Amino acid sequence: MDRSTQLDLPPDLKAIVRDAVTSGRYATELDAARAAFTLLEEHGAKFAALKHAVEIGINSPHAPLETDFAEQTKRRGREQLAEHRAKR
Repeated sequence: MDRSTQLDLPPDLKAIVRDAVTSGRYATELDAARAAFTLLEEHGAKFAALKHAVEIGINSPHAPLETDFAEQTKRRGREQLAEHRAKR
């Protein structure tokens, strides 16, 4: 493998990849990194779809007119994100 195809990771990320291989979940570090990038790509696609849906909703003639709707939505999103992170 030539240097141009290598990715230098910080020690904490190297440890995650190494642990994934050591635990037997992945055969090689490259397999673990590919899986991580696949998840990153899927996350990006889901985020883009969600952003598009929000834009459609905001531009809808049926969008709620309550002044605190955006704040309530942000609060619920932050709560759900905190719950998701706590489960990791």
